[in-house]
Amino acid sequence: MSDGYQFRLKTMTFNDGTVASPPALTLIVGPNNSGKSQILKDVVEIATKTNSSRRDTVVVRDLDVELPSGLDALTAAYPSLDRVRDQNGNWQFFGLHPTLAQQATVGGGQWPGAFTGQFASREGLLENGWFYHQFGPGLITFITTEHRLQLIKESASSDHDYAAANLLQSLYNAGSETERAIADEVAAVFRGQRIKLDYTTLTRLRLKVSKDFSDVPADPRDGKGAMRSKPALDNQGDGIRSFTGMVVALKTANRPLILIDEPEAFLHPPQAYAMGRLIASEAVSGRQIMVATHSTDVLRGVLSVTETPEIIRVDRIDNVNTFARLTRDTLTSILNDPLLSSARVLDALFYPSAIVTEADADSRLFHSAIQKAHPEAGCHFVNASNKQTVTKIMSIYTKLGVRRAGIVDFDILRKSDEWLEALKAIGLTDTQATRLGELRDSIALHAKQQPVRDRLDEIKSLMTKASGLIDECGLLMTTEEEKSSRSGPSAEKLLGQIERRFQEAAHVTKPWNELKRRGRDALDSELGSQFDELWRAVADHGLFLVPTGELETVLSDYGVPYTTNKKQWIQQALRLVAGLEVDAEKQLWKFVGELIEYLEHKEGD
Repeated sequence: MSDGYQFRLKTMTFNDGTVASPPALTLIVGPNNSGKSQILKDVVEIATKTNSSRRDTVVVRDLDVELPSGLDALTAAYPSLDRVRDQNGNWQFFGLHPTLAQQATVGGGQWPGAFTGQFASREGLLENGWFYHQFGPGLITFITTEHRLQLIKESASSDHDYAAANLLQSLYNAGSETERAIADEVAAVFRGQRIKLDYTTLTRLRLKVSKDFSDVPADPRDGKGAMRSKPALDNQGDGIRSFTGMVVALKTANRPLILIDEPEAFLHPPQAYAMGRLIASEAVSGRQIMVATHSTDVLRGVLSVTETPEIIRVDRIDNVNTFARLTRDTLTSILNDPLLSSARVLDALFYPSAIVTEADADSRLFHSAIQKAHPEAGCHFVNASNKQTVTKIMSIYTKLGVRRAGIVDFDILRKSDEWLEALKAIGLTDTQATRLGELRDSIALHAKQQPVRDRLDEIKSLMTKASGLIDECGLLMTTEEEKSSRSGPSAEKLLGQIERRFQEAAHVTKPWNELKRRGRDALDSELGSQFDELWRAVADHGLFLVPTGELETVLSDYGVPYTTNKKQWIQQALRLVAGLEVDAEKQLWKFVGELIEYLEHKEGD
């Protein structure tokens, strides 16, 4: 391309009026059926057809592109747009269709006279789509999932010298240096497997695969035997075929605007990461690349190479699209945080909504319940590892434009400073936070006033049980029968029971123990009303306190008792929930119903 004119997409106007100005690389992310792929299809529809011939677009309302000063500037920058006479004497553009799956032709008017005049008048170049129809098919590449595996399938060699009719012809025309660069990219990802264009049959082009092509002579006449022994790429797995097709398209389809739908298709995570890196490295000066992806691995690969991508998250709520621009700083702060990165926080970009919990057991239980009661919700669950990180991740999701909710135990109210920090993270005003701080203080005062005598009596009861178990375990260990007996408790099991009694006793010593076990039911009428006010205020911002206390209490109305043995409890709970019918009057289903209603009717804070 010359140093003069450069075709580029200046702006895209979306259906809600949002205007984006794509840089060299744009990533479009979001959940399934949100409109990611449709954006690419809309761009192609507008940028290759006249207004009268194009179908109605769905997500993209309009485009604005950089126009050349005249026909000479255009063809100097992109010689492939030059017209040639066909066998009937008509002037035609011959080139690959934007999908690279077939040849495209565009005719109309005398070349160059009629076109020079049209550019001189400037009238209707974009307004009626004339420029798009005449030149768009030669300026745009659209790599779709539909055609991905067919891009480099064995094809006919060229029967003319003015345009490629398939991607293998483009590869042939690109020369040996480009072919070697492509082979290097494939070998780096697929354990040394290289590709080489086999043109020894002259009339057919095909790619072969091998770790070593050194035995293939340069002359095609001499190379037939050696090349015949190499496996055909067409017979290899979908991964290497898809990856190779993408590399060939990026390096040989020399067009200024490249649209890629789901580059991760058919690729394993490390290959998708490598594809992200490749795409970012190909977004060079004079070229725009726009990618619709559903892969965190592609996103990670891109961010490992470039600091300046435009990242747009698209969502759809009640058939209305919303758009959020994501900053690289926010994304890299997640990738560089060991806790957030391992918790798969970024994966939520590709789900309708995210639910953040304190621990893995919480995620498993609420995921199971939501799958049963609201299977269409499609929520991504994130284990934050502690309640302080729950609201931190919620705050990140707000910046990323992800609908989110958090679930925390009742005892998030235990510490005033942590409570106020959580309120700030979920977006409450100072006035709201002050009021909710006062309500928390009232509940905390009640917790501290729990009679020490009651707690001491319960500790004595637990210690008496533990003492009995200790005696039983000691007696058992004095006999030789334990070694061979297959009935009755083993010493190891008794030690486990002793451990749990001491754990329960440790919990009972704490003043918040009663509230953790009973939640709102441990409060009197006045405090209960204050808790309801507090609960609703934070739930309206997506933070849901377990009203029964903590996770191990949510099935108490099904007869599952509270226990400090979370591992044992979650196993029992998951089996129970799997067999339950949804009952809106029961606490678990009421709670998840409120949560899903929030996510489905809130567009984010």
